[in-house]
Amino acid sequence: MPRILAAATVLLLPRLLRRTLLTWGPLALSRAAQASDLVTLPEVARCNGLQLRPQRLIGGGAQGSVFLTQAGAAHVLPEVSRPSTGASVSRECAILQRLQDVPNIVRCVEDCVVEGRRSSLLWPYFADATQLSSQSTTSVVSLLQTAVQLLKKGVAVADVQVLQKSNGELLWIDFTEAKLLEEEDFEVAARNFVAEVFALVPTTSRPAAIRTLVSCCAEGGAGRYGYLWAELPWSEEDMPELGPC
Repeated sequence: MPRILAAATVLLLPRLLRRTLLTWGPLALSRAAQASDLVTLPEVARCNGLQLRPQRLIGGGAQGSVFLTQAGAAHVLPEVSRPSTGASVSRECAILQRLQDVPNIVRCVEDCVVEGRRSSLLWPYFADATQLSSQSTTSVVSLLQTAVQLLKKGVAVADVQVLQKSNGELLWIDFTEAKLLEEEDFEVAARNFVAEVFALVPTTSRPAAIRTLVSCCAEGGAGRYGYLWAELPWSEEDMPELGPC
């Protein structure tokens, strides 16, 4: 079994386990998130001077809790840390801010303190989205384009989670465990990432995925880690077309 295919098999197990914890909402609330150390927000909260009007808790987990709030006319999502996870929330925000020119990822617009807890303010909110899976992926081109750009920026997402709207629009969320490749064993982290992305591509959509990767190579390459895409277990007739990039 090719190394990347083996990695994809292993990485699917925690994904399936996580999905058994989902209850409702596009940013789902797990049973573990109902612990007493999740913060509650007052009728009006503030983040670096922004006035937030919380509407409801929509998600949570080991990192903290996520609320749907209104800031002016916009819906934003404060991710409020647990007492021990403030540094992790700030790190995720810093990673997202270095990726502001990468399409289809959640944005961190503020890093602040809300009700005494380290918090990040996330945007946009996908109200009608569902969790992406290999059975539901309809936007393979968008998925691969974003994945290639993330690697070129030196970021490999661990436990890839992508929301998909009914119109096919994608939003990558949850960069809690994203790896900065200058800090990590780049080959292990990058291989794990491309394996997870490959697992989201339906078999019938692999020709479109390969065309997208070929286009990325032609338009300036897939970066230092481009060779990993060619090592994925594509069908043999497609391999000569892709090649390393």
